Amino acid sequence: MQFTYSPRSFGFIGILILSNIFGTAQSGQPLPYALSPVYLQYLEDLESQVYELLKNTDANTLFGKGEDAKLKQNVVVRYLGEYEKSVNRTSTTETKYHHEKDFVSSNPILAFQMINRYVKYIKNDALKSVTNVLIGKDILPTEKEVEDAMEALLRLQYIYDFDAHQIANGMLDGTTTSAKLSIRECFELGKFAQDSAYFTLALQWYDVALQKLKTNDESTRAEAAASGLKEHFILNAMRATIDEHNDDYEESIVDGDMYSFSTRIYNTNYSDIAHLTLRKRLMKELAGQVFPDEDPRFIQAVEANMMALCLGHNLQTEKEKAKLKCWLDTKRHPFWTINPLKIEQLHEEPSIIQLYDIFNDKWAEYLKMLSYEDLERAPDIPEATPRTAAYAWFEDDDIPDAPISKMVEFVTGLNVVGSAAAEALQVAAYAFGGHVEPHFDSKGPEDPVENPKGDRVTTFLVYLNEVEKGGLTAFPLLGIYIKPVKNSAVLWYTNMKNGDVDERTIHAACPVIAGQKWIATKWTHIKENILKRPCGLKPEE
Repeated sequence: MQFTYSPRSFGFIGILILSNIFGTAQSGQPLPYALSPVYLQYLEDLESQVYELLKNTDANTLFGKGEDAKLKQNVVVRYLGEYEKSVNRTSTTETKYHHEKDFVSSNPILAFQMINRYVKYIKNDALKSVTNVLIGKDILPTEKEVEDAMEALLRLQYIYDFDAHQIANGMLDGTTTSAKLSIRECFELGKFAQDSAYFTLALQWYDVALQKLKTNDESTRAEAAASGLKEHFILNAMRATIDEHNDDYEESIVDGDMYSFSTRIYNTNYSDIAHLTLRKRLMKELAGQVFPDEDPRFIQAVEANMMALCLGHNLQTEKEKAKLKCWLDTKRHPFWTINPLKIEQLHEEPSIIQLYDIFNDKWAEYLKMLSYEDLERAPDIPEATPRTAAYAWFEDDDIPDAPISKMVEFVTGLNVVGSAAAEALQVAAYAFGGHVEPHFDSKGPEDPVENPKGDRVTTFLVYLNEVEKGGLTAFPLLGIYIKPVKNSAVLWYTNMKNGDVDERTIHAACPVIAGQKWIATKWTHIKENILKRPCGLKPEE
């Protein structure tokens, strides 16, 4: 049987682009990446065809006859059963939130299970005679991608305070799907959380596995038998987690580690300790507050504010909100005379504005299409801000049909186009759990590595799509979040006129809960704008 690719999942872009992308790695970066939406959609399309091949082809045709063939057929049966149990498109609730082309890759639970199936079954030696027909089989997921997916799922649970029991039963942020996690998957999430010192999450997942194991119905008993887990295995894991937590307790409390409990714990009765997490206490005490950066509570307050903002809580005072406004602007440049800028002020000082309909669908799709060939994971270097997204960079000459630099000039009045110091446009793609930790876009005059372009002056961030759930941009010290509105852009100054970093603009990308998030970011720089943005009259400006 001939195995063929279908362009169904990628519209006009076509699967041929993906064949080229995944044939060789770009810039030495590993392409198989669980948190790249392009890669997840590629895997989803590929697996649907693997399923059809295994489902509709006679087993004797695939494997021949004999004892060895029977073993392979058993692997196929288990795989088909897990696939069908996971990928159920009959739920009207699901189809409301997910398009056919990204039904699996848009759902964190389904995507996690898909990556697991690749490692567990599709790369299984028993199926090599079948999977050899796949193009790019050398880039199929590995255990590293499974860990990436588990980390992303735990991140969603932690940031949004999701309950592990609800996640295991297919519920994410009020949306119920047919996706259900098995006893084994829950246990493995607990073990990964334990190994990562996410103690509060580990105990939740072990408790879910334990409760599932105790459920007295036929299907659960069969699942429990297949998992190989026993009650005492899980209880031993819980006790080990508790011991590890208590050993690190003093240091964790001093550091404000939100994965800890507010007290030492002494038994596995999870209901007695679930409400005592340090996260809950610090969120209650610190959310909405700002402390000087020398205050030991500063970092915890930033984290608490970020999580509150990611949950959709605006932390501005009523007095601050009363100063905000919306307007049509024709004065920034003659270009806007006929088609005025639609501007919403999100914060007064420092100024942060959102400009609507600044982009169009054609430009957005054009940039996404070009990015498919160049996306790579962020470099893993010690000084880099922790982030989970895939990135591509474009010079102006690379994107003639999307003249963003000229657009930025028309909005900011600063030099961008044709500047030797201009920084390339960055396109970022986030899948489930995709995020960026709080960070600054400027480095300040004391940066030991001098940038020939000079430091960044402004950030111009464009949202290329609507995000199904999550993915807000949060400013913890300003108390505001920004919703990704397709074809809108957000503009702010990243440093002061004296060259210092404007630390008030620390910001983060909240994790994507469902769907995917695409943004494009263009920065302007000091060296080409000394006359356009001169120093202020006061040293502290």
